[in-house]
Amino acid sequence: MPAAPIRHQGKITGWKRVQGYGFVVPDGEHGCIFVHISVFASGARRPANGDLISFERMIDDRQRFFAGKIRFVQAPMQSITVAASELSGMLIATLFRCFILAGWYFG
Repeated sequence: MPAAPIRHQGKITGWKRVQGYGFVVPDGEHGCIFVHISVFASGARRPANGDLISFERMIDDRQRFFAGKIRFVQAPMQSITVAASELSGMLIATLFRCFILAGWYFG
């Protein structure tokens, strides 16, 4: 039975949205690996700088490494909680400003 391919994890950097390519810096390594939009799953969201992904290191027909079979890595729940609490604080501040302005306008 063949060994399972090794998956790596890293962050997207230097992503060029219009051209559809960028690089991934694997965790614990200094170099970067080319990544193209075509290797993301069909229907997946568009990648952006700083996205954490898992991937398989592959070799193209010119013997160059590239990142393939990419999956987005889920953000830890703590990060989602912090983002939600920041959002609720912004919402409260915005509502407060609206009430102040409404009072000034109608008052």
